[in-house]
Amino acid sequence: MFGFLKKKPTPQNQQIRETLSRTATILEFNLMLCRSVSSYKAKLSSDFVRGYFIGFLDASLQYSNAPLRDDEEFFICMLYGHEALLRKDIGSTDEYTRASMQLQGVEGFDKGQAAGGRDYFDFMNNQIKSPTTLLQIFRDQ
Repeated sequence: MFGFLKKKPTPQNQQIRETLSRTATILEFNLMLCRSVSSYKAKLSSDFVRGYFIGFLDASLQYSNAPLRDDEEFFICMLYGHEALLRKDIGSTDEYTRASMQLQGVEGFDKGQAAGGRDYFDFMNNQIKSPTTLLQIFRDQ
């Protein structure tokens, strides 16, 4: 009846929720350092950063062998991850995530998505000490 009474969809699987929450925490450490940048909000809305978040969250699901049934469940996972990560920064994480998903095929988004996935896997495989691509993007004025 009323949109504000709707419960946000969440992944059914507890393992997936835990994976996404931990992944959001990893990204949050980077964002804490980025928030002081004067162009923070603008960079947060850039195609690259939006793609980076999707790529990083998606890589965490792949790395954990999360059992996703279909694209709808994947989208619910992205909503959950973005809510855990950006609820302090974005008025509507649902709208932000939907808009991000529509950028697939856009060069900046695709580069960000690849960078996010690569950072996650490199971090988890101990090839890098910390994923720092976001810091570089936000600090590069």
